[in-house]
Amino acid sequence: MDEPTLRGRNGLIPWLNKFFAHGDGIALTPDRTSAPWWQQFAPRAQLILFVSPKIKFIGQDGRPGKSPAQGTCLMGIGPRSREPLFRAKAEGLGVLMAPKLRVP
Repeated sequence: MDEPTLRGRNGLIPWLNKFFAHGDGIALTPDRTSAPWWQQFAPRAQLILFVSPKIKFIGQDGRPGKSPAQGTCLMGIGPRSREPLFRAKAEGLGVLMAPKLRVP
């Protein structure tokens, strides 16, 4: 079977599979909470920081770009993610949440 595409709506899925298999770090993703990929992976994160204000990426000319249409979040898993995400929250860089799986 062909390798899944790395573009389009589901382009993050291969990367997030690798990230969660690794089990320790922080992934920057769009905060598309209704997207199927977000619903699949967010419950697996130990912490999620919804970044505020919106991130402005630096263009090739060295200047900040326009504000993106959607927000971003940082999904953390493993021991390396805890301190940086708690520090970012303490410095006012967003809302930090710890997902909990519902037990049927």
